[in-house]
Amino acid sequence: MLFTSFRFLVFLLALFAGYFLLPKRVRWMWLLLGSAFFYLCTGLKYCLFLLASILSAWAFGLACGRLDRRAEAYDAEEHSREEKRAFRAALDKKRRLAAALVIVFNLGVLAVLKYADFVLANVAAAVRLFVPSFQIPSLGLLLPLGISFYTFMAVGYCVDVYRGVTEAERNPFKLALFLSFFPHITQGPIDRYDALASQLFEGRGFDFDRVQRGLCRMLWGFFQKLVVADRLAILVDHVFDAPGSFSGLYLAFAVVCYAVQIYADFAGYMDIALGAGRVLGIELAENFDAPYLSSGIPEYWRRWHITLGAWFRDYLFYPIQRSAPMKKLSRVLQKRRSRAFASLVTTSAALAVVWFATGLWHGASWHYIAWGVYYGVLIILSTWTKPLADRAVRKLRIDRETSGWRMFCVLRTFALVLVGYVLFRAANMAQAAEIFGRIVTRFLPSNNAPGVSLGLDMADLKAALLGTAVIFIADMLKLHKVDAWKLFRGLPLVIRWAVLYAAIAAVLVYGVYGPDYNAASFIYFRF
Repeated sequence: MLFTSFRFLVFLLALFAGYFLLPKRVRWMWLLLGSAFFYLCTGLKYCLFLLASILSAWAFGLACGRLDRRAEAYDAEEHSREEKRAFRAALDKKRRLAAALVIVFNLGVLAVLKYADFVLANVAAAVRLFVPSFQIPSLGLLLPLGISFYTFMAVGYCVDVYRGVTEAERNPFKLALFLSFFPHITQGPIDRYDALASQLFEGRGFDFDRVQRGLCRMLWGFFQKLVVADRLAILVDHVFDAPGSFSGLYLAFAVVCYAVQIYADFAGYMDIALGAGRVLGIELAENFDAPYLSSGIPEYWRRWHITLGAWFRDYLFYPIQRSAPMKKLSRVLQKRRSRAFASLVTTSAALAVVWFATGLWHGASWHYIAWGVYYGVLIILSTWTKPLADRAVRKLRIDRETSGWRMFCVLRTFALVLVGYVLFRAANMAQAAEIFGRIVTRFLPSNNAPGVSLGLDMADLKAALLGTAVIFIADMLKLHKVDAWKLFRGLPLVIRWAVLYAAIAAVLVYGVYGPDYNAASFIYFRF
């Protein structure tokens, strides 16, 4: 059930009405039923994998709780310090084993479903170097919708329970609601249990101002998706389906359009999801913060897909940095060089693993891996060269607070992001190489080349560019910490209604719709 479908609007209306009409103590049950219905619309077979993830996380939480109670009971008895220490060590070993099993199970299911065919295809390609006729049949495994997102939430919950950050949830239905809550199950954000649990289960009252804010945010999401993203998708698909037919200038323009498309698509989804949650009184985690106005690649990744970056930071980057091999390497490097050098090396090693995993998470293809490695290299280089860059800025007497320098940094960062988008959007590495090659060697169209069609007429292109300008203005307001809702509420009533009607009219009249009133699928559904 797409967020931009008519069915979703009907579903949402019924869900909102039931939620506020029911007693507060049972509202979480209504949300669970609604979320289950929402996910069932994708197909019953997909639900089995979600159910397995829920049950494994719940069973792990129960096991940890049981071990904790055993430890407390043992501590209350008369035992020597050595006996208590040995008992604790035995229980900790069981906790680590249980944590390892549940993490391996969840990530293993994701890995098999998402990467088995990729691994088999590459093994077959390697063997064919020596045995040309060798073939391995594709398994053709199904990939459940949202599995990359709810798997990460389940693993994060289990790790937090293991660390003692989060108390284990004994009610399996409440844990099921956390993992299957309809706004975030298919595309994120990747929420944390301790931040969301109380909001989901306590039942929020009706607040007219909050409902208005939520509905307006949903409208903004629909505008970004239907008016901008889906319109630019026509141009982007047209060019990327046959890049050899276009000069580098048109390819570069298509890459810029893709940058706007994927942002409007993904951020639009998030605004619809967060707006729906806000109507219910549930604040989901923010996932975007004006990323294209970042002055550096590290800052860009603190502003883009925020919850995914936070997940990799907390559950992969820090554990790698604090692992026994890394500590050993750090001690050796500190003795031979310095503490700063040791920190740079271990940080770089952890970043390399994280960015390889980030690329692989986005898809089972070498161009996604290359995209992850590209950003890993950029961030590692920025870490190593920061002292040199700071020294150069001081020597050249550059004032980093000036708007000119800020604009230069933003444009430089956006250009690097565009290079990454070629790797990300291309069908494979060969197509990415072709696009780079044509941009470098055949940038300008030849004088005798016939007129080029980009798949959009001028009216549609103007509408997309106008929508892009509106998104840019909204991000500028966000960057400067301007509360858009407060600004909107400060307008005269007539102007507020005029803005609302104009936004609704833009979505209805200028939105790009497919058959059966269903817009194109959101880009991040495939991940």
